[in-house]
Amino acid sequence: MVKNFLSTALILMVLCFFFALQLPESLQGRQNIDGIIQEIEYAQSKSFGNGVFELHWRIVGDEVYIAMKARTTGWVSLGIDPSVRMKDADMIIGWVENNGETKIFDAFSTGEMGPHPPDDQLGGTNDITEYAGKIADGYTTIEFKRKLDTGDKFDKPFPRSGDLKVIVAYGARKDFNSMHTFRTTGVITIEEPKEEKKYTEISAVEAKKLYDDDPSLMILDVSGGWKDGHLPGAVNIGFNQVSQNLDKLDKTRPILVYCHGDGPAIFVADLLGKNGFERVYRLLGNYSAWVRAGYPVEKYKELTVVKFQIGKTSYLIDNDPKTMDTEPVIIEGRTMLPIRFLAEAIGARVGWNASTQEVSIFLQFIHIRLRINHPTAIVNGRNTPIDPANDKVMPIIVPPGRTLLPLRFVAENLQCEVEWNASTREVTVKYTP
Repeated sequence: MVKNFLSTALILMVLCFFFALQLPESLQGRQNIDGIIQEIEYAQSKSFGNGVFELHWRIVGDEVYIAMKARTTGWVSLGIDPSVRMKDADMIIGWVENNGETKIFDAFSTGEMGPHPPDDQLGGTNDITEYAGKIADGYTTIEFKRKLDTGDKFDKPFPRSGDLKVIVAYGARKDFNSMHTFRTTGVITIEEPKEEKKYTEISAVEAKKLYDDDPSLMILDVSGGWKDGHLPGAVNIGFNQVSQNLDKLDKTRPILVYCHGDGPAIFVADLLGKNGFERVYRLLGNYSAWVRAGYPVEKYKELTVVKFQIGKTSYLIDNDPKTMDTEPVIIEGRTMLPIRFLAEAIGARVGWNASTQEVSIFLQFIHIRLRINHPTAIVNGRNTPIDPANDKVMPIIVPPGRTLLPLRFVAENLQCEVEWNASTREVTVKYTP
C-alpha cells in the first residue's frame, strides 16, 4: 500500500504533547489521547480481519476522536472515503518509534495505488490536532483528534451519522517506504451521537448533603413560586430569564437547580452546562422532593432586622432575642463581631479555610473573601479595601479562637443597610432580598 515516494526529510515531524479531555460524569470515564484504549473511552468501534485491526471512534461536539489498533509494531493507517481503490482517500498514517516517539501524517492518496503525500506538501494543512501512540503486547495503538470537517480540500468530512467507506491497513516496518502486511476496505456505520448531559441529577438526600458540606453552593430556584416557599438561601431567576443573567452567576461555585416541575429545571441545568458551568446539579423531584424529605424551607420575607449592642452577647432578629458566644467589640473605631450570627440571620452561608486563614461568605450572587490580618477583601473577584482610611481594620482571631470581622464592611457588601446609635452603642442591620 505504501509506495516509495517520500524522502527521509518528509518523515520528520514535530513532537506534540497531549492533554486529557474531561467528558461529562454521565460517561463515568475520560477521553484521553494517550495511546491506550480504555473500556468506555469510545462510543463505537469495528473490527477487521478477525481482530487484527480495530477502529474506534467517538464524536464530541464538532470533533472526532479516533483510535487505530493493529497487530504490528510497524505503521498503521486509516483511509477515509476513497473513490476507486485508494484514490482520493483522506489518509492518516502513524507508528511508534523504538524510543517511544509517535509519528503521524495527515496525507491524501492521489492515485488508485498511491502515492499519498502529506496534505501540507500538496498545499493543504495538517489537521490532526492531538495524537499519541503506544506499543503493547505486539499491537500498535495510535489515537488522534481532528475536526469533523476541517475545511481542507485534502481531508474528507467525518459524518455525524450514516455509512462511511474506509481503508484500514498496517505494515511491519516504521516507515512510509514499506509495503502493507494487511489491508482491507470496509464500511463503518456511524450513529448520531446522543447529546450527553452536562449536569448531574441528584436526589433530595444527596442535595441536602451537598448543602451541608459546601457553603459555596448556589441554589437556583427557576420557578414562579419562590416567594411561597424555597430551599434555604435559594436565589430566584425565572427559567426564561436565566440566559440573560448568566453573567451574574459564578462559574467557580456549584449550582443546584430546581423548580416545581421537571421541564424548566432541565432546561436551565442544560443551559448552564453548555455555557461552561462545570458543577451543575438538578434536584430530582424538585421542590416537592425536598419538602417530602422533611428538610427546611424558607418563605419570602420583605425585611429582616438584626440588632447588636457593643459589649453584649444578646442580640435581636426581628425583635426575637438570640444569644452569641462572643460579644461585639469596637477595634480601630469599627464594630467587630463573629459574622456568622449576622450571616445566618439573613440567609447567607459562611465557610472557613483553616489552611489559608480565610473566611468566605456567600449570599445570593455575592461572594466575599476575607483573610485574617489582611486589610483587603475580595468581593466577587475584586480586591476591595476593608477601610480605605485605615488599613489596620482587618479580620482578627480572639480567644478562645473566635473570628471577628468588621460588621459594616461585610453587611454593606451583602447589600444591607447599617445604622449606628452612638448613645446606645447599638448597630442595626436591615436586609431586603
